[in-house]
Amino acid sequence: LDLQEPDVADFLARTSVLESFDAGLCAAVTGRDDAGEVLRRLLEAHLFVVQLDRRAGWYRYHHLFGSFLRGRLAERTPHGLQDAHAAAARAYAERGDVLSAVDHAMAASDVDGAFRLLRGAVMDQLDVESRRAAVDTVRAWLRQYGAAHLESDPELVLECCLYLAAFAAQGDLEVWLDRWEQRAATHAPDPGNAALHAAVWALHLLHAGDPDAALAR
Repeated sequence: LDLQEPDVADFLARTSVLESFDAGLCAAVTGRDDAGEVLRRLLEAHLFVVQLDRRAGWYRYHHLFGSFLRGRLAERTPHGLQDAHAAAARAYAERGDVLSAVDHAMAASDVDGAFRLLRGAVMDQLDVESRRAAVDTVRAWLRQYGAAHLESDPELVLECCLYLAAFAAQGDLEVWLDRWEQRAATHAPDPGNAALHAAVWALHLLHAGDPDAALAR
């Protein structure tokens, strides 16, 4: 890698955050308008680039090489890894690939951005693996922003609880439902939100195997 021109080494490092890529994604994370030409040169030089689809122009790096490049980027460029992931998140979002965008937003430590992307997706159509990613994102958002939004926007916290209950996620759901209820005791909630809170509790209890308690709610 040290034998490459600095701009080529930088191209390799920044595009290594992409599991697979075409020229458009490479352009997005590097800011270069000649990404297609660089990819062609890398392929011809046998620089650990694997061609996945010649006609569509999709590639990936050898897994060990990609891991090495990400480590090098993190070590040598302050915020380089985070910035590359953030650029990838924006590129995937523009393409409508929400889950890939969420993955990269989380890798960029942009929990709020990842959550906003998820809210814009059709969450009830996610497959099992995608739902796990959604649950992880919602929980991360609650940990980072939940306490502040409980005061400023309690309805959004309740929406998070609804996602967790809908995906049968246990764990900290009861904690947030209790915290929402404690706040409601001193700040009368909108009747619709109060009803939704009871419904989320009921759904959670039903998933937990307690239909009597669910019915009581």
